[in-house]
Amino acid sequence: MQSDIKGYLMYDIKGAISHGEIKILNSCKEMCGRLIAGVPSDEFILLMSGRNPELPFQQKKEMLLSLQAVDEVISVDAQNVSLQKCHEQIQFDVCFYGVEYGRHFQTDQAYCKAHGVRMHSLLPAGLSGMAAFREALNNAAPGKQVILFGTDEYFDEYMKNFSNEYMPAYAVDNSSETWGTSKSGVEIKGPDALAAEDPDKVFVILCSEAFEPVRDQLLAMGSFNYRPMKGFDPVGLAEEYAVTQADEQAYLKKVHEILMKIMVEFDRVCRKYHLHYYVISGSLIGVVRHQGFIPWDDDLDVSMTREDYKILKEKADEIWKGSDFELVDYDSLGKNTFSDFIPRLAYMKEEVPNGTYSKVVGKARPEIMNKLAMDIFVMDDASNSKKRHKIATTMIKGVYVLCMGHRAYIDYSEYDRVSATARFVIRVVNMVGSVIPAKILFWMYEKIRDYAKKENSDYYFEANGTINYMPLTFEKRFFGEGKEMDMCGVKVKVPVDCDGLLRAKGYGDYMQFPPINGRRPAHSVKRKGVIW
Repeated sequence: MQSDIKGYLMYDIKGAISHGEIKILNSCKEMCGRLIAGVPSDEFILLMSGRNPELPFQQKKEMLLSLQAVDEVISVDAQNVSLQKCHEQIQFDVCFYGVEYGRHFQTDQAYCKAHGVRMHSLLPAGLSGMAAFREALNNAAPGKQVILFGTDEYFDEYMKNFSNEYMPAYAVDNSSETWGTSKSGVEIKGPDALAAEDPDKVFVILCSEAFEPVRDQLLAMGSFNYRPMKGFDPVGLAEEYAVTQADEQAYLKKVHEILMKIMVEFDRVCRKYHLHYYVISGSLIGVVRHQGFIPWDDDLDVSMTREDYKILKEKADEIWKGSDFELVDYDSLGKNTFSDFIPRLAYMKEEVPNGTYSKVVGKARPEIMNKLAMDIFVMDDASNSKKRHKIATTMIKGVYVLCMGHRAYIDYSEYDRVSATARFVIRVVNMVGSVIPAKILFWMYEKIRDYAKKENSDYYFEANGTINYMPLTFEKRFFGEGKEMDMCGVKVKVPVDCDGLLRAKGYGDYMQFPPINGRRPAHSVKRKGVIW
């Protein structure tokens, strides 16, 4: 042991510390004079897992300090969970890691080499660390092809435990004798197939006990993200939380950059053609509360009247043909596909995996998939008669459920909270809708949502909104001519009575933050949260 060496590892405790874990901690202590453990704070565990920790931070701290191996325990949260941030804080000399966490591991490895920090592996000899591995899958696999590299017992273990959620696109093996065959229903290909993939669109699982040669072979092909199916969970799970946090922040930064490009372009066009629009809903909360986006929001919502939207749509081709933007109306997804009734202004230059069109994957135009877009909620006149409005919106709901039959996929688990009878009716109506031409259903929708255009109405409603929000009405006085407020340093248009509209939409005390476990992106392909 060298008394001047400072060691660091992240460590999470689910229950009693086992004798095996104590042995590993003692071996870490033998390499350094002072061993520091970074333990995720209670709030950070709640943010990452959505659940309160099984043991509170203070108890974990006391348990670790009661061991002779650990000299100090620090609290880890979103601000210092990354290895680099933590090194800036405590300047350790050796870092113990519990899993090779892919691209981020390679980056941390380069950082440690540049700063004279030695990285020491705590990976077990065999298959282990399934909690950390599942966290890696839940974070890195959604929206990407999962490819298994290797077909031995690690392949079998993956198929047994994870294929129901993340079925591999195919497997890769170095033995040419296996190429063109299949195992457990998974086709086996040669390494050349993997080398031809876009590294940003796949997630590779290293299914080999001696995974290092396979890892080196993989990285020689390109900057692929990967995981071995082994890890030391008490350390590896905390490291995977760090990766998840970093990936989420990178995603949000990219999303906010692109959505602001859309906002600036939309504002430019609306000013040019004297069209009124209003930032609304969670995006309006972002403007009012944060002068930008809600930090964890990945959406952008605006509204405009039907008259102004018609002008925008008429001029869309003239304005945006051949540009980085496209107005994608609900009836222009291709092949008479239906997702919802919301038109969107999409940024077509870059792909960012998101769930906007998840229910029409494989059926809608491929060029609109994974493009970020601004939702445009078109406001139609709502009758002052509540009875008349209820009849109309009930009919629109019926048409909506019929239109769902023209999706590529219907997730009936979304209706688990309704009665069995209601779920049965929804399924039947979906089936009926699937045989009615989409154009007829779209025509029906257009006729019904226009029901009050000849009335002297005091209200708007969002006929193209989500099915639960269609019946809500909003006083026209909330909107008026609009006013300007700052959004990320850009002047945007908002309703004249922001507070009145937000409360009418049901946001309540919107200046208060939601519970910490809900502060996650709502439109990511990964774990969902609430946005306001």
